[in-house]
Amino acid sequence: MGLGVLSLAMVLYSRAGADSGYMTILIPTIVHGAAASCVFACTVNIIVNSAPQEKSGTASGLATTGGELGAAMGMAVLGTILNSLYHKNFDTPSGLTKEQAEQAGDSIGSAMQVAAQSSGQVAEQIASSAKAAYADGLQAGVLVNAAVLAAIRVLTLITLRGLPRVFTDEPTEESTPSSEADVPTARLSPDKTRTR
Repeated sequence: MGLGVLSLAMVLYSRAGADSGYMTILIPTIVHGAAASCVFACTVNIIVNSAPQEKSGTASGLATTGGELGAAMGMAVLGTILNSLYHKNFDTPSGLTKEQAEQAGDSIGSAMQVAAQSSGQVAEQIASSAKAAYADGLQAGVLVNAAVLAAIRVLTLITLRGLPRVFTDEPTEESTPSSEADVPTARLSPDKTRTR
């Protein structure tokens, strides 16, 4: 369920455009955070409970490392998609030098710096073109992420089907008395039962 909600959050992100307000980003951010915390907690619990008790620390470290590695790789892939589409869709306005055009086409931050150094209609064109190109790259990147998350959800449902349940409410053998010998009883010695 968490992966499905994460995929939904990515679709909501894709609705953000160059002129979108703060709420357009706030709502999917809340959905994203709630779903990601659910997925991470469930993943760590499954990994730790699937490992032997003496290796639970190693399993916990492996789960954390895997989560950080996946997040870094995901950010790298999405950043590559966003930047490549930004370079492709950025329209360089006329009136800029070659150095300014290269700087504005490098990233949206650099474009805003060039726009601040320019004036009049040129500055507006730089800012507008940079925002539109960045929004296009962001929409494509989050939609790719949504598709990947949906595929991972299907793969998870297939691979985890038929596996024994990790979480159970049944008492373990260690927590239940195995025999009546576990219950302490008070016994009187034969000598103390004799009457004088």
